[in-house]
Amino acid sequence: METILRSLCRHLVFMAMTFAFLYIVVVTFSAPINFTTWGIDGRIIFSCLAHVSAMFTHAYWLDQR
Repeated sequence: METILRSLCRHLVFMAMTFAFLYIVVVTFSAPINFTTWGIDGRIIFSCLAHVSAMFTHAYWLDQR
């Protein structure tokens, strides 16, 4: 159970890191600052990209460990 909770917490941390990084990049390229004003397709693509990036970050972390 502890391993599952650690993995979930780690994934949440990686999600926050990738979301923040991608959000800064997207806003830099003239996206609206308010995330809720984006179109539904943009939010879905952005969220999927953040999840995939978090999974790759998690895999890299496990490989380096």
